[in-house]
Amino acid sequence: MNHLSRLLAVVALSLLPFLGLAQEPAVTVPLPATPGPGDLITPVNPEPIPIDEALRGRLRPLGKPARKVILVILDGLAASGLTFARALSPRESIELDRFPVVGRVINKPPRGEVNDSAGAASALATGYPGPITRVAVDELGRPRRTILEEAKARGFKVGLVSDTRLTHATPAAFGSHVTDRENEPEIARHLMQSGFDLMLSGGLQYFLPAEEGGQQPQGRHLLAEAARAGYTVVKTRADLAQAVSRNAERVLGLFAPSFLPYTYEPSFRQGPTLAEMTAAALATLDRHPQGFLLMVEAGKFDPCLHQYDAAELAAQVRESELALRAIADFVRTRSDALVVVVPDHGTSGLAIVESFDPEKFRRLATSTRLLADRLAATSPDLAAQLAATFPGLTFTAADLAFLRGATAKDFPHRLGWMVNRKLGLEFLPYLREFPKGNAYDHTGEDQFLHALGAHQGLFGGVMRQWEIPRRLAAAMGFVFP
Repeated sequence: MNHLSRLLAVVALSLLPFLGLAQEPAVTVPLPATPGPGDLITPVNPEPIPIDEALRGRLRPLGKPARKVILVILDGLAASGLTFARALSPRESIELDRFPVVGRVINKPPRGEVNDSAGAASALATGYPGPITRVAVDELGRPRRTILEEAKARGFKVGLVSDTRLTHATPAAFGSHVTDRENEPEIARHLMQSGFDLMLSGGLQYFLPAEEGGQQPQGRHLLAEAARAGYTVVKTRADLAQAVSRNAERVLGLFAPSFLPYTYEPSFRQGPTLAEMTAAALATLDRHPQGFLLMVEAGKFDPCLHQYDAAELAAQVRESELALRAIADFVRTRSDALVVVVPDHGTSGLAIVESFDPEKFRRLATSTRLLADRLAATSPDLAAQLAATFPGLTFTAADLAFLRGATAKDFPHRLGWMVNRKLGLEFLPYLREFPKGNAYDHTGEDQFLHALGAHQGLFGGVMRQWEIPRRLAAAMGFVFP
């Protein structure tokens, strides 16, 4: 550097305080602890990402920590899903469009390029990269403490809400530690041991013994155990409303044997919706002055996308929008509240193409999964039934041959792929055969994060998925993990 350059640098530095740009040390994202002998955890691309403003709260005390924090996980709904939601909105906007802070999330697992719900949720829960198919453990099966467990230990109330099963990968990762996400009976036992204050979802079968149609071994009845532990156990919408009105301190709600019903299913209105469960959770947890941390999962996007069921996907978008509005209204009226919304991964490569017409879609869309239950690839009147269900769409002889070539397992996927393509929705290139029953799997693109509320600025910029709970902890005034 020559003399003139050094002089200009000195002058510039001397002016920084007067410009409100006082120098501060560079801030980088802290990496997971150095692996010990035999530890196979090695973060992919482990070099730190400069964040500037984003993690200053991680390294110095915040003026006033957020006390009411909600993490919303949109399972499988990548950016194209948000575009799809906006296209179908009467206002041509969605609630997330009003969130002031947007970040970009790199969601690679420790090995490979594409995450699953277990690995992604484990990263979001523990602050470490999560091995796929495992729940809040490292690659050797050692438990990783979750941010809900940490918040509970620090005096916060904590809760889980999901429209899937309480034992499904995403909610499981916040309160259980297992090496196989499919071991849902064990996950249920871990959740009962967690002491979490509120849990609302489906998955009742995993909390009951075999003699009551459940999956718990050795005759264990986890609902009875929960009641003895002081939980108000609820199974219906009316039960939940009563628990809220009676100011129940600890609530366990299990409203279906497996997933809560899908919108197009006749039983949908029998149980509480995602928005109703979320509102009940906020009303229950907000009574406690010490604050709370709540995880809400909108979890049905992923199975809809796996099955190419765009009509049910649109219905789930509407349901999640109601829940997000309830959360956003809650946050906007409280200075110490924060909500962070993030997908865990993409699914099936949904894309809107030029031929997509929202009005036509709204008029013709029906759940192809449920339609396939009524039809069959071998139905002699398949062409007539398709014409009656989708007036205005043309099904050629080649289309019908394509459908008739499906197995019973593949038929819903072929039907969904074909119908939605005619409506202007594309999925990953279809190879005229399904090697798997659930069609195409997850996708590994970066995801967009949206934040609103106290310390929302912590969530701008580019971050890895496992950084998100660290930033949540910073917003809440503590260091994690």
